[in-house]
Amino acid sequence: MERRSGSDRRRCKRAVDAERHQVQGENSNLFFMSRFIRKAFEKWMKRHGATDVICLVSDKKRIRNCQWELWEGLLGYSLREIDFARDIYLRPEQRDEIFEEVEQEGCVCRTVHITRADGFVVNMDIIYCKHENGYYYTFVKIL
Repeated sequence: MERRSGSDRRRCKRAVDAERHQVQGENSNLFFMSRFIRKAFEKWMKRHGATDVICLVSDKKRIRNCQWELWEGLLGYSLREIDFARDIYLRPEQRDEIFEEVEQEGCVCRTVHITRADGFVVNMDIIYCKHENGYYYTFVKIL
């Protein structure tokens, strides 16, 4: 009887299919609420080829506050105080413009370039979507 290493076992067709099914299942569970959001997300993910994405789901007020906290935690400073970001809202009014565009189009993509406090540039791709139940889905991929 031939013995296989763990890595060989993982590469067999049955294991690969099982892993693919598991990933698809995870995505299905996450995005089952809206076919529109799922399609927008899948199209957006084709550009990245990865699944390590931050997902924020909430109502309009909470998701705005969550985004500010996300940027602050990632960057080490508040975007409300320092205008180091390019291509991202530097003023609260710009957040409103993005959400107005989401209301009209259903989803909006933004590529964000932010300089951290230590000088390191962080590039992110963000997609904003709105579900018919009123919740906003924001997916953030750090490039």
